[in-house]
Amino acid sequence: MTASRSLLRVSALVLAGVFGAGTLAACGAEVDDAAQVTIGGERFEKIRFADLPRPTGAESKVVEAKDLVETETLEVTGVEPQAVLVYYTEILETEGWEVGEKAQANRDGSWIGTWNLAGRTLIVRSALKTAADGTTSTEFSLNFKRPVKNDQITGIHNKKKSGVTGPAH
Repeated sequence: MTASRSLLRVSALVLAGVFGAGTLAACGAEVDDAAQVTIGGERFEKIRFADLPRPTGAESKVVEAKDLVETETLEVTGVEPQAVLVYYTEILETEGWEVGEKAQANRDGSWIGTWNLAGRTLIVRSALKTAADGTTSTEFSLNFKRPVKNDQITGIHNKKKSGVTGPAH
């Protein structure tokens, strides 16, 4: 029994010498959470359709969700279709979204732009709408597509390759 205790003491001293006395002394000490290394990156961010910005005064008309695509149609008065795309260009790029398709006018006078972030794609389309009484407003849609699988976010592909059965023994 005495030999076991001596062996334990020697092991503790060796570990203290290898890792440094400060390392062992730091166990249980208070640690600043902000200074700690954390797992992070885009793939861990919560990017939700509901959190996307909406212009002030925009009224939601229709919200639909099918599979991995959520779409909302909104209407705003006193704003041109181009201004809606300018609004989204400024906000999304500030928030780190990358331009997929630069905001541009179509031949029919409508506007479209595409942005990407962490495997998500946002398409914004806007067009001038004229009511029966002659008043105009801008109708626009937010089309938000989530990735099919996590491998679209992380770049890790989980598909089996044909002809590969595993390591040879």
